[in-house]
Amino acid sequence: MPTSDARWCADSLVAERRCTVAAAYGAQAARPAAWSPAPAVWVSLWIHAVALLAAASFPTTLPWVLAVLAGNHLVLGLAGLSPRSRLLGPNLARLPERSVRRQEVALTFDDGPDPRTTEHVLDLLDRYAAKASFFCVGENAAAHTAIVREIVRRGHSVENHSHRHPHAFAFYGWGAMRREVEVAQSILGSIAGRSPRFFRAPMGLRNPLLDPVLARAGLRHVGWARRGCDGISGDPAAVLSRLVRKLAAGDVLMLHDGRSARTLAGQPVVLVVLPALLEQFATRGLKAVSLRWHSTRNPTIVNPTILGLSTTCPAPILSLSPPRDLRVIEDGSSDARCWAGDDALDGSTLVQIRARTVALGARCIGFT
Repeated sequence: MPTSDARWCADSLVAERRCTVAAAYGAQAARPAAWSPAPAVWVSLWIHAVALLAAASFPTTLPWVLAVLAGNHLVLGLAGLSPRSRLLGPNLARLPERSVRRQEVALTFDDGPDPRTTEHVLDLLDRYAAKASFFCVGENAAAHTAIVREIVRRGHSVENHSHRHPHAFAFYGWGAMRREVEVAQSILGSIAGRSPRFFRAPMGLRNPLLDPVLARAGLRHVGWARRGCDGISGDPAAVLSRLVRKLAAGDVLMLHDGRSARTLAGQPVVLVVLPALLEQFATRGLKAVSLRWHSTRNPTIVNPTILGLSTTCPAPILSLSPPRDLRVIEDGSSDARCWAGDDALDGSTLVQIRARTVALGARCIGFT
């Protein structure tokens, strides 16, 4: 390993020193972020304050006050219906400019895992060397833990799509939303070995109370730029057309590996559409990536058992004194480099580790 790479790894581990060795055995919790209301929410709060003051001071203005408040709520409601709107808070519908330059698109799947569909989706992604993010429902993940681990093992990311996928989610209060988000976050993190970083609201519908809930959980909301409606349409041609019409680098695409509509032959639409979509990517020079690929946020401690390895170093690395726990640091790179202390670890023993971590987008494996 070049000296510069060894120094990069060492610096990264120093930055993560606040994470205890115990964290290596489970999911590292997402870090809460300070919440600041979006400008539209600030305006709405001021409108409510002025309206209440006006109604109290001049009772005859009450009809006008109610009309203004109704209009305000209508605007916020419409913003919550838009998958691209940022009026209610940060909302990722397109990848950053650096991903556009790399001709990347983010492929995302909702409502799984589903034993009838998800594993077939994973096989198709493998066939085309494509990566994706799976927005999993907490109770589905709890029922199909092996599939969740398989998603991670194959190099994709597991993200949060609420615990029960309630259709009335956008009408929930702060407490109910918080329970849906945090219960799913705990379940998904414990199964996948790393906590989700992104959240997508059920059906993409939000209200202004969601943003502070996500900030508390250390999550970022994700919408979409292209949606195939494969959850309701059984016509593969129509679904594909919606996805590829005006498709451009940087787009976030949304499909379903759970609750996918069926073709007339009874096949999940997503399994018919996905190969054709991936062929379109290849034709247009686009690369399908997971949302974590472009993320350069805080490095993550990954549970070593997710790699299919024991929680201690395999022989002959066990000759290190004392045996130390496997730590993976990811930064979105496709490269995997292994090291112990300041020394690069070479030899055939590392082939298995390298093969299993490169799929996770891991840059540096260290021993702490």
